[in-house]
Amino acid sequence: MMPRDIRFFICLLLTALNVGMWCLFMYYNYQHATALSEDESRATEESISSSLSNRDQDRETVFDSCRLQETPTWTDELRALLNTSYDPMRLRFFGFYFPEDEIDFDRCEARCLEFETERSYKAGRWISPKDDHVFKCEVVEARCVKIGVTVYSFLHTQIVAKREPKRKRPTNAPSVYIFVVDSLGASHARRVFPETIKFLQEQFGAVDLKYMNKIGENSRPNGIAGKSVTDMKRNLLGLPTVYRDWSMEESCDTFMDGRGFILQDFEKLGYTTMLAEDWHDGLFNWPGCVGFKNQPVTHYMRPFQLRYGKEKPAVLLHHQGADNCFEPHLFLNDFTEKFIKAYPPSTPKMAMTWASYLAHDDADAPFHADAQYRAFFERNREEFDNSFVILMGDHGMRYGKVRYTTIGKKEMNNPFVRISIPRNLRSSEALSNLHANADKLLTMFDVYETLVDIKETFAVQQQPQGRRDFSRTIARLGTKGSSLLRPLPPGERSCRSLPIPPSFCICEQDREIVQLTPDLDGIGTAIAKAANEMLVEEKVADICARLRPKKVRRHVDDSVWRRGASGEQQVGIRAARENQGYMR
Repeated sequence: MMPRDIRFFICLLLTALNVGMWCLFMYYNYQHATALSEDESRATEESISSSLSNRDQDRETVFDSCRLQETPTWTDELRALLNTSYDPMRLRFFGFYFPEDEIDFDRCEARCLEFETERSYKAGRWISPKDDHVFKCEVVEARCVKIGVTVYSFLHTQIVAKREPKRKRPTNAPSVYIFVVDSLGASHARRVFPETIKFLQEQFGAVDLKYMNKIGENSRPNGIAGKSVTDMKRNLLGLPTVYRDWSMEESCDTFMDGRGFILQDFEKLGYTTMLAEDWHDGLFNWPGCVGFKNQPVTHYMRPFQLRYGKEKPAVLLHHQGADNCFEPHLFLNDFTEKFIKAYPPSTPKMAMTWASYLAHDDADAPFHADAQYRAFFERNREEFDNSFVILMGDHGMRYGKVRYTTIGKKEMNNPFVRISIPRNLRSSEALSNLHANADKLLTMFDVYETLVDIKETFAVQQQPQGRRDFSRTIARLGTKGSSLLRPLPPGERSCRSLPIPPSFCICEQDREIVQLTPDLDGIGTAIAKAANEMLVEEKVADICARLRPKKVRRHVDDSVWRRGASGEQQVGIRAARENQGYMR
């Protein structure tokens, strides 16, 4: 018997994911749009249940082909909603307060904060440093005390360059930089980062991958794109479910060390690496995941996030927070800049930053950061001009006012991705391939395979004959993506042929409004019955409330894909009071 909390978690997953997906694309014959008697309603319920189990056998799917259409940058609806001049820093009370020589503190002191585990840091002893004292750690906490009370606090960062590793570094290997802005959709990036995008395009020839399709609901499946961590329901396509590569236990409860994390793979081949996130419960730690057992990269900013974002000392947040114009994404850019300057240009470097706070909850917030990111790229122009640079989102906005607009519903599944390649490769077929592939349907698996291709092509010492010939398509056995620096494999690229869940598909489909049948009760009963049967099959019915429909309604988006006599219809079911659930 599995533990009760695990079984309860399974119950939630089954109800929210399996049944939710199934209900979202429920097959329904809407020809009989007439009031039905109780007997007829029961017959309809049975007919629906039968149709649901057999619907994939003899029908074509609209996902066999893919018509792509770029999302408009601006619409009248978005102009009315968004505040392009919004700057959260202008709304703060500015209280600059820094220790000066003439201020009479009882003492000022500092200590090192170093990596211990993903959930804790190792704090050194407080010392009162003299002018010539050198801290050999990368996160230093300073404080000043008056009458036993901390009145000033600040976290300083530095990069302490590591000695050359014993392993041989790759020769003339380009550096790689990945900058992720959480929840930044393709069209929203064009709205909020116009100057940054213009600079990347004009200075580095950055290519816009317009039709990037997310592969999972949130950051985790899109960020760990080397392996799938969620099941992919494909019954709508007439195809079996594609089960995840890693179970929850494998992806969350097992340490990630040595299991294909791309920065670690580069480091093994002689790269110097850096990882920084501004949320303490970031990509590898949410929801309650163990992350890494050992420090995963050469330079890891995690002690900073644990002290600043998890513990949140009030005095620290005042002096190093928004009241004094400090923002989390700027900490990441500053750490990256120090990383760049700590090593000579000949040292191959790989860095990834993940800015969770900037765009995640507020569609207006990123507007003010455009100048900040442009200035960051301009200050480090020489380094980035000779490197692979990826500025990207993991998905579009999942919350807020833009999410429920016509544009927002689409760009939620269409993350922003721009890639630039080193100057010495811009006359090669790698760039022309990248441009050609930019107009095709792509996934995060392709981004991951592009990074693998860079590693195998430039970091591996003994290369196969012709590896740097970018006219050749290279496919790795058992992978879900393809390198964007090479011609993509021939064949239709659609949500049926690629590993894209149907509910996230960005391909344009013909839609038409259909009349909803008055027999909503039959639909609701069929959904509830199937959900309850699933819980029994998974042996969790004893800890899950039995679903009883209270109210069934047509979803706001009541369009369907054209199917002739029958189609897919979005229907919502409100559960009875004790269930407190809603599915569609």
